[in-house]
Amino acid sequence: MKRLIALSLVLMLFLAACQEVSEDTNPIPIADVEEPVISVAEEITDQEELEILWRDYLFFAIATVMNTEQYDSVAEIDPKYMIRYCWNQYVEEKGAQELEQQLAVASPYSARRLFPLEAGLEYVERYFDTRDIELDKLSDSLYNPDGRYFTLKVREREIPSYRDDNAWGMKLGKVLRYEDGRIEVEINQMASDRRDMVERVFTAKLAAREDGSLYFVSGGWRFLDNDSISMEGAYRELGILDKRFERVIGETDTALYLSNKETETPILVLAKESFEVINELSHAQTEYLRLPALDGDTITLYLEDSIEIYDLFLQPMGKIALPECLIPQTEEERIFGLDLSQDGERLVFADREGLKIYDLTEGQEHLLTPTMLGRGQPPDGKKNRYYFHPRFVGNGTKLIATLAGYDYNTGFFCYDMESGASQVVEEYFDGMSTEHLFQDTGMLTWIESLAREEEEVQDNPYFELYYYDFYSSETNLIATALKEEALNYVRVASTLYNGKHHVAFLTYTDNQDIIHVNRLDLSIWDVELDLLRLQGGRLNILGVLEDGSILFSYYRNPAENGLGLIP
Repeated sequence: MKRLIALSLVLMLFLAACQEVSEDTNPIPIADVEEPVISVAEEITDQEELEILWRDYLFFAIATVMNTEQYDSVAEIDPKYMIRYCWNQYVEEKGAQELEQQLAVASPYSARRLFPLEAGLEYVERYFDTRDIELDKLSDSLYNPDGRYFTLKVREREIPSYRDDNAWGMKLGKVLRYEDGRIEVEINQMASDRRDMVERVFTAKLAAREDGSLYFVSGGWRFLDNDSISMEGAYRELGILDKRFERVIGETDTALYLSNKETETPILVLAKESFEVINELSHAQTEYLRLPALDGDTITLYLEDSIEIYDLFLQPMGKIALPECLIPQTEEERIFGLDLSQDGERLVFADREGLKIYDLTEGQEHLLTPTMLGRGQPPDGKKNRYYFHPRFVGNGTKLIATLAGYDYNTGFFCYDMESGASQVVEEYFDGMSTEHLFQDTGMLTWIESLAREEEEVQDNPYFELYYYDFYSSETNLIATALKEEALNYVRVASTLYNGKHHVAFLTYTDNQDIIHVNRLDLSIWDVELDLLRLQGGRLNILGVLEDGSILFSYYRNPAENGLGLIP
């Protein structure tokens, strides 16, 4: 009862206040407010109508228009995709017989035809409601401005039904039609490893003319988080990937330094506690000779024509101009890797002639060892074994480089700077490339072995691991359980990282999508297998920290990815 009386008093006071305002002030006219128009959409389910939409508008967009990740207007579509889309529609509607008869290139049997500009623009206007396309962005092989024609290839193909499988793994999803005739279409791309799961969706919006014809207005892709990555093991989740990390190049007590695949910021600094980006190096250069390097309290950035030195706060300390011999003018003159010595006085590099040292104080280059000729092959430049990615190691006392043949690595080469002695280690292959060396102590590599005693598994290879010590030039065989069938498949490059005290590497369950993270303790030569298992995505080892923890990234698509740390 008390609540009811109180509410009545409040209401009386409010009415009195309203009356007072209406008597003492001029009334304010209220403008007519238009009610928002709610456009009602209906889902199109008629198979015949969907078939027409798929055939007349959508199918040829898969390999052309849908290559543009996102466009809010047709002006944002790459013009080459617009032209190729229109060309396919032209051939589907009219065929290429007329062009073949009048404008055939070289012979009537050529698959390439000349598509007149005016005919192309007619189709651009039909399907994109514009004739304004940036022809100057097209390559010379696609558009001839003098002849005002496009050169395109005729591909004979049958348009499959929207209900049938196609080469791109695309399926027609929900299709909506609005009151004004607009069409909104979802095209689902199924996952390559799971054809029952939608990986990403392209939404295309088409406007309608009075005659019922449609034209593209906007579109774009979005990835779906299907929660399809599973991980087993002890690890700390560090969040999603908002930067493209490549490798850990070094660390301090409080920070990690990583190279970054975004070339305008080649170095990122993470706080060790939070793993958040606390600093980054911005650079106008877009091409680099190799990944950055951290040595002590300096960071080295290898550019096309110079080397820049930074401190740990990413402030510039100095710059070294590269000599002319290290700035190739032709493909034949290109170098195969570069490294600066710790004292900053020498450069080691490799080219087609061999492994060389350039003395910056003398301004002279010296050939240490020539390119190795291929076994039993003439020196034709293809069968030779070249030195790639040379590095100063062993506190500057040694050089090491990858030996590479025509299309694969054949081993590595070690050179003693003090004695001049060299060592070729050839029995190791496809293990560790010196491109990914960030410590100068040693590296893990392996050989494939078929030496199983059991006759029934004689043809099933496994891998023997070795650690090559840069200081002693000795190899240590690592006794592991990799002979087990479940862990007999080893990968390289970003799947392996040589740290100061530990090495992390991946193995793969044969014929299955399971990745295993393993760690080698260099002080006791003990391997910990299966620290982490990941299924349904990719995993890259970014670095092994001094305490042995492993920083890794995992990725399936932009909606399913992240950083993790294995303690």
